Parts: sequence; structure tokens; C-alpha cells
Amino acid sequence: MRFLKPLASCLGVLAATAIPSSAAAQSYNLQRFDPSPAGDRLFGQQSPSTQGHFEVHGGVVFDYAYNPFTLSRRRGPTPRFAVVRDQAYVYGNVSLALWDHVTVGLLVPGVVLHGGDDSPLGDEVIEAPDGPAFGDLRLSVKGSILGGLHDVFQLGVGGYLWAPTGKRDTFVGDGFVRGSVELLLGGEIDRFYWNFATGPEFRRSKVLAEVQLGTMYGFAGGFGVNLGEEEQVQLGPEVKVSITPEDVQRRNTNGELLLGAKYRFLEDFVFGAAAGPGISEGYGTPDVRLATSFTYSPDPSRRLDGDGDGVVDHMDACPGQAGVENDDPEKHGCPPPRPPKPELPTDGDADGVPDLEDACKAVAGVPTADPKTNGCPPDGDGDGVPDDIDACPAEAQVDGEADLARPGCNRKDQDGDGIVDSLDACPTVEGTAHEDSGQHGCPGDSDGDGVRDDQDACPDVKGKPNDDPTKNGCLEAVRLKGKEIVILQKVVFATGRSRIQSASDSLLDQVASVLNDHRELELVEVQGHTDDRGSKAVNKRLSQARAEAVVAALVSRGIAKERLSAKGFGPDTPIADNDTEDGRSDNRRVEFKIIKRAEKSADADQP
Repeated sequence: MRFLKPLASCLGVLAATAIPSSAAAQSYNLQRFDPSPAGDRLFGQQSPSTQGHFEVHGGVVFDYAYNPFTLSRRRGPTPRFAVVRDQAYVYGNVSLALWDHVTVGLLVPGVVLHGGDDSPLGDEVIEAPDGPAFGDLRLSVKGSILGGLHDVFQLGVGGYLWAPTGKRDTFVGDGFVRGSVELLLGGEIDRFYWNFATGPEFRRSKVLAEVQLGTMYGFAGGFGVNLGEEEQVQLGPEVKVSITPEDVQRRNTNGELLLGAKYRFLEDFVFGAAAGPGISEGYGTPDVRLATSFTYSPDPSRRLDGDGDGVVDHMDACPGQAGVENDDPEKHGCPPPRPPKPELPTDGDADGVPDLEDACKAVAGVPTADPKTNGCPPDGDGDGVPDDIDACPAEAQVDGEADLARPGCNRKDQDGDGIVDSLDACPTVEGTAHEDSGQHGCPGDSDGDGVRDDQDACPDVKGKPNDDPTKNGCLEAVRLKGKEIVILQKVVFATGRSRIQSASDSLLDQVASVLNDHRELELVEVQGHTDDRGSKAVNKRLSQARAEAVVAALVSRGIAKERLSAKGFGPDTPIADNDTEDGRSDNRRVEFKIIKRAEKSADADQP
């Protein structure tokens, strides 16, 4: 950075000797938008990287500024006089990259729209410009110090030099040489990139509309993101701020914000557009700025071929290995597959018999004179199944009788149910086929309670397992027997009433379960009985009411009403002696008689 001071001194001398200090006030270049050299990513600031060697970038830039020079405050009652209301530039922009580290450029400006209003300033009038004009030519140079185009961190220096070619008295030319020096920072992380620049712009001091102008110090920064599968779209904001250190005030402080986008097409062409507001009141800062660009800008990274195989790196699936072209993108630029090596005589199973002579190449065996068994494991029973996998090595397997589950064995079916013993989970009990290997060949489970029929004391009623064989698979209090649903407990009613007590809830739940499991029971009569104490007519009504109460309880448990009927018999059908208390207790009962049963079900009794 030691060269900055001498460079600044030289530029100062040039500025002081080019044009006398008595130049007209209008001999001042208002433009605060400096297009970056052709090929850079952002619109208004240089990047620290250089794109290749002898790579030429060029195009045109259009810039429009609205109200870049007014004489009143932006806010307040004072009328606003726009000396320059509209200012539009068209630039020819070209740059040349050298040795991957230096870029030089030329910017040729032309003003195609330039107008405003003659505006009073004290006793004077500042005349507005009118018509097209030529601006100050700009030369640029920058050098990359650290990092390349796609590195995470990049460092460089750059500068601009403006020649006094602009038309004087029109706010597009200073009338003297000016220049700038910038420190350039930047970087790229995946799809994101950023730039930052800072440095002085050396200008001759002068007063324009009572505002001291001269050398300025600027800061510029921006970032963006590459979008799309080929990263052909760039989008991001940028900002630039500059101040006049010798007399800092709002009228010589400039700041602008731009949001820009660029689109790369046909690989080497880029179209860009940007817009943004001014963020200060300095002369040259517009209310709004619009910019577009069209550039021929080849991306050197799309031309790199690191392995020299003729396939550029960004399309090379193997950029570090020289390869060949391939229609498959995942193999394009990769080396072709090597031809397989010829097989040599080997002994893969290490049994002493070469593979060319070994009838069992993958299994270690023993030499024999028979080519069909040479190198194969021994087969003691001669059934063709080697002893090491023969489940019955002493019994020859008979053709057509092979047991698929037991290699080398013959099929056996002790219980004659058609399921061979090796697959039969119950080889001594006749059963049926089942998807579950643990139940295959075992007796079925008719009621689906998990207890096999041969072990189920109640195969027609879904019950529970029990260690007592006489109760295994049965419900606790209900049995299905012939034409009756037998209950082993009594339905308990309130004394002399038809209200069922809660003690009988479990019993009725079990009766409902049997009815649900046996849909073939189409009609069941619920019968109520009493002992002979009291009036016969009263007992008849009580037994009817109790039978109806049981029906209602079963209906509430999901049993269809049309499958049930209620009938009270009073004391007419005793089953015990009414002269004893025990006999009378037995006579007070509820019974469930099967009236109608579907033909598909059998009337099989159960214990």
C-alpha cells in the first residue's frame, strides 16, 4: 500500500495544473454512479478478482437519474428548483484481463438526456443544461493480490483516472483530471458473494451553488446470491457513500442504494437491471436511479480444463482425472473402465483340487476319481447331499420323497394330516395348515380364543386360558350347551323387584360375548322364574319384568333386540323343592333357551 501516497500526490498535481481555479461553477461532473469495469458482478463497484488472461469483456450501460441536482431542501416549505431534473448516460464499457491478476478498462460516457430548469440562487441564476453531451473518459486498472475468482477471501487494489473530455458548463465534465484509489475486498462462499471497496477520489476544490466540493472519500459494499441450476441468475443489493472531508455537510455527502439483478444467457452474455433511491441530499445524488447493462462477459471458470482431457471442468464429472467424453453426465470426462483381467488357474476353496477340475469350486472337498464328485465334500449315504449339510447322513434320500426343510432326509408325517413332520408344529396330533409356523399342522382354534381345540374345554365359546383342563378356554360363568346358554352364576335382582344389581354385570357381559361370537343363534328366549311364595299372579308379573330387564341389559351391550325375547313363568316350572330355603333359592332363576339357530351351526354340547 506504500504506492498510494505517491499516486495521490501525482493526481493532485495533475488536478492543480490541468485547468485554472477560475473555471465556471457549472464545470463540475455531477455523476455519482461509476459503472464497474465490464465483467464485474456488481453494477457500481469493482471486485478484487481478475477473470482470466487475455479475456475481453465489453458492453453498454444505461443509467438514468431523476433530480440529481436541486437547490432546495428535500423537506420543508422552500420551493424545490431542479437545475438538473433528468440525466441519462449511455456508456461504452470494455475491459481486458491479463495474467489472472490485472484488469485494465475504458469507459466512454455519453449523455443522451440532460435537462432541468434555470434556477435562482441569490442574485444569480444557474442555467440548466439542455441536450446531449460527451462526458469524461475513464481509464481503470486493478490488481489482484490474494485469492481468485471463486475463493472465499479476495484482496486487491484498483483505481480510476478521468480525462477532462466532458462538455464544460453542463455538469458532465470537471474540466480537469481527477482520479481515485481503492482498496478492494471480496469473496465467494458456495452461491453467495460479497464486495467491499474504500478509498479517496481526488478532485479539485471548488464551490457549486454555495457548497464546497472537492476530494471525497468513499465506501461501497454489496453482496449477492447466484440462483438457478447453472447459477445463471445473480441478485443482490449494493450501497455507496462518499463524503467531502474538508467541509462535511448534507449537500456534499452522497449516498445511494441499488438492488440489481443479472442474467447470464448463451453462456457468454449477461443482461442486468438495477434500481434504487438516493439516501442523502448531496449534489449529484438523485431521488431515484435506474440502470441497465448488456455485456459480453465470458466466465473463465467455464473454460477451464484442469486435467486437459478436452472436457471443461464445470461439465467434467472427474475434473482431476483425464478421461473421455460420455453421454452420461455422471461419467462425462471420466477415465473409461479398465478391461477385466484374464482368469488364471486357481483353487478358490483351497482343497487341493484346481478350479478347472473341481466339481465344487466354492466348497472345500476331497479328490475323487469321479469328475462329478472330484473336489466335493464326502457323501456317506450316497444320496447326492454332502455330509456337511445332510441332516440324515446315514439315510439315503429317496427321489421324490425329499424333505425340503431337512436336506438329505425323507418326508415323514406321523399324524397323517398331510403336513410333514419337519414343518409340523404338532407332529403327533392331526391338525391343519396355518400361516403361523408355530401353529402349522396343529389343531385349529374354532372360537379364536388362542386355545387350541384339542386343549379347549369350551371350543365353541371364546374364553380364556386356564391351568385347569376342565376350564381351559372357557368363560368364568357361561357355557354353550345344546339348546341352552347355561350360566353358572345367578342373575341377582333387588329383593322383590326387577332391578338388576351391579354384581351381575360381569355375568351379563359374558352372556353378551357368547351371543356376539355366535351369530347363528338367531333367537334366544330369556326366561324368568320365581319360587311359590306369595301370589301367583304377582310372581308371574315379577318374573316377566325380570326377564325383560335382562333383555334390556343385553341390548345395551350391543345385542340386537330382534334376537331376544322375554317370558316370565312365575312359580310354574320349579327345578327344586319349594319346601326348603335352598330349593326356593334354586327356583328363583333366569334361564336362556335357544329358540332358533341357523342351520350352518351344529348343536354340539360342551362340558
